[in-house]
Amino acid sequence: LSRLFVEALGRSDLDTQSLAIPAVSLVKAMPGSECLGRLLSHEAAGTVPTRSELESVFPFFSQPLVRRLFQVAIIPDAEFEYAVTALRRGLLMSVFDDTSEEPPPEDLLCTLADHCLLNEYAYLETDSERAVVDRLAERLAERDGSLLSGTRVWAMLACYRRLADLDSITPFLEESANHFGNLVASLLERHYREPKRERALAAKIERLTPISDETSQAVRQQYEENPYPRWQALKALPSLPLNKVLQHVLPTIEAALIPSVEAPRILVAGCGTGRHALMTASLYADSSVLAIDLSLASLAYAERKRAAAGIGNVRFAQADILELDESFGCFDIIESSGVLHHLADPFLGWRRLLDRLAPDGLMKVALYSEKARRHVVAARAFVAEKGYGTSPGDIRRCRRDIMMRAEDTLMAKVATGPDFFSLSPCRDLIFHVQEKRFTIPELEKAIQSLGLEFLGFEHRDVLVEERFRQEFPDAESQRSLACWAEFEDRHANTFAEMYNFWVRRPPPA
Repeated sequence: LSRLFVEALGRSDLDTQSLAIPAVSLVKAMPGSECLGRLLSHEAAGTVPTRSELESVFPFFSQPLVRRLFQVAIIPDAEFEYAVTALRRGLLMSVFDDTSEEPPPEDLLCTLADHCLLNEYAYLETDSERAVVDRLAERLAERDGSLLSGTRVWAMLACYRRLADLDSITPFLEESANHFGNLVASLLERHYREPKRERALAAKIERLTPISDETSQAVRQQYEENPYPRWQALKALPSLPLNKVLQHVLPTIEAALIPSVEAPRILVAGCGTGRHALMTASLYADSSVLAIDLSLASLAYAERKRAAAGIGNVRFAQADILELDESFGCFDIIESSGVLHHLADPFLGWRRLLDRLAPDGLMKVALYSEKARRHVVAARAFVAEKGYGTSPGDIRRCRRDIMMRAEDTLMAKVATGPDFFSLSPCRDLIFHVQEKRFTIPELEKAIQSLGLEFLGFEHRDVLVEERFRQEFPDAESQRSLACWAEFEDRHANTFAEMYNFWVRRPPPA
């Protein structure tokens, strides 16, 4: 089973994050996993593992499944996080211990550094750790010869900081790379050269509109600091004609409602770091996709991943939904997922998008559910009550405080999803500068006021559709928002991700 997981987690065409929970469950059942309990006790006591304790865990953390999991997935497991936090602290203190009979394996340090980069350094740091890391960076900046050539030193620093963000040492990275083996050279690519390329790409991104709205500026600033999500793999999708795609995602749609275009023009309004836009571009055959966002940092990440995937029918550009005008023309499909609820006036943004929809075009919208995000509301209230800011240190402390409130049902729910276990997603989840949630009756009212026709929800979980059909067997119920409101009342987590739904303008009478 471990070998199968290693193989699956190594696939570039799979959503490896979806495998994280079963994979970590398997890891915790593997021989040698009792070392996790010893590390947990150190984290609970705030102590540092001894040299002999560290050496005893090296074989467990060097197993192929553990290493692969570290490299490709955020691990949504609090106990595992506690154990790895203690491991990292012990490694930091031991890497300078010249008396150690068995120094930390270089591959373990590099793998742990990749994992910390992946979760954006979400693990809690003590003051003593921070002092050691800061002093280490200072010594490297001072060109301490005993450190510059030490590959373990660079890898250890990368377990706490993204190397590209340490301006004082970046001049020496290329110079020191001559001393690096393949492992650390590969680490340098991810921690230094890729972010450097993204900064260069950000300067070249097209800027199609001004960003003058105050809320848009605040949202842009958040995502410049914390692009979300920093995804890894792009799920392979078949390329299909527009009518085939829509018949799959909306099985009840009549053929007459599907735009009769062979080369659809698609707008992805609020594309973030580009994963959804690239999947859309791959899915719709012969399509041309314009993907816009407020954040240049997010768009640069998207452009880097686009080039790596070799997808040529998508164009990334900076623009504000509120500033879209006639110069953009009209689109056959407009998708805006998880965006409108971050506007000061979501319906104003929705109207701007409708102005750009072709007369027979279709629009996909995704909005937060009030019922499904009760735990998020509670966490946001906790953040406000305790006065946490949005610095990495404050987010780390807030995360740990929430994790320690396991007796609180809503807080415990917040601390179970993958978004909680990485820094930028956590900021997006419970620290967002602007968030509006909706109920289905509110959606129905908005759809009616905009003169639109509801075509149906799109679900990732087929079990939702099966249960709905059991409770509402009438085929017409699929398009009845009243039925879906009743269903959500019974099953509050139905729209835990978002309300993903399709609308269109009804044809003239």
